[in-house]
Amino acid sequence: MQGETAHAQFGIPTNYYGMVDMSRVPVLAILGSTGCGKSRLSIELARRFFGEIISADSMQVYKSLDIITAKVTKEERQMAPHHMLDIVDPLSLNFTVMQFRDMTLPIIDDLLTREKLPIIVGGTNYYIEALLWNILMDHDDKSTPNNSPTRDSPDGGNKISESSRENKNDSISPKKMKFEIDRDTTESNEELFTKLKKADPEMAKRIHPNNRRKIIR
Repeated sequence: MQGETAHAQFGIPTNYYGMVDMSRVPVLAILGSTGCGKSRLSIELARRFFGEIISADSMQVYKSLDIITAKVTKEERQMAPHHMLDIVDPLSLNFTVMQFRDMTLPIIDDLLTREKLPIIVGGTNYYIEALLWNILMDHDDKSTPNNSPTRDSPDGGNKISESSRENKNDSISPKKMKFEIDRDTTESNEELFTKLKKADPEMAKRIHPNNRRKIIR
């Protein structure tokens, strides 16, 4: 019903998906601080492009707590399907980014199979990074950040600054986390770090020689 309404409202051909190579359907991510309009935008995009919304918010995974987490209302949820909301008991143990990733990736696969656009929405950077980038972490690693510290504050700032989040990533062993950022380069970490020292010696002093992601950036 929603699809028929959208076809009529936006003039989309009824054979739209027959015209599109679904193997190239994107995964859309909307990232921003609390109160910037992410929810409204995601709902509009979901209705326009036959998408479903995946919340990547470290507090909204908890049941209840609707007001303090600025969770979408029941009315808004009826406008577009939402996932990863109200799935964890607030009194339970910490819900880790590993658990979030392992629960969310099958949802994305299912949406793509059903020719739906996955729209990832949230203010928890680490959650979104875990979905969009090839991050490999040991399943027995309990050092991944839990929910509460990564929540964006209402004034648009993070309770944990970007620099401290970056430092936390730096502390993880290269054996536990690998970023595949630049697929074109075949240079080793040592070769890349040598180039960085020549180009920006001061920056090289602040970056670990094996932090490939930061060196490339």
